[in-house]
Amino acid sequence: MKLMRIILVSVIIFSSLVLIGCQSSNKKANEARKIAWNSLVDSERKEVVGDWKDAKVSKVKVDKGFALTDTSYEGKEMTMVTIRSKNRGTLGDISKLVDEKSRKVVGGRLRR
Repeated sequence: MKLMRIILVSVIIFSSLVLIGCQSSNKKANEARKIAWNSLVDSERKEVVGDWKDAKVSKVKVDKGFALTDTSYEGKEMTMVTIRSKNRGTLGDISKLVDEKSRKVVGGRLRR
């Protein structure tokens, strides 16, 4: 009986930690989405499919395929927010690199 309580308490604690970690990750992703969304110029906003909540967030290693505001970001892992575009077939989707520390867009993937 005592062993069962220990196991139950352990499972509850572990589950709580996993949920807290997921919430933190979602919060960071949503923050990056908002930063990227707010950086869009009018012409980009007109071609967006959906809204900021639909944007995909991923980690990428910055290479020469990105236009950067500061070349010191080259070679570093950054957060990339990809926003679906009506012009994805011709130009590709809109991708913005977000520096989570400064909370600014520092570049984007070059479009075709």
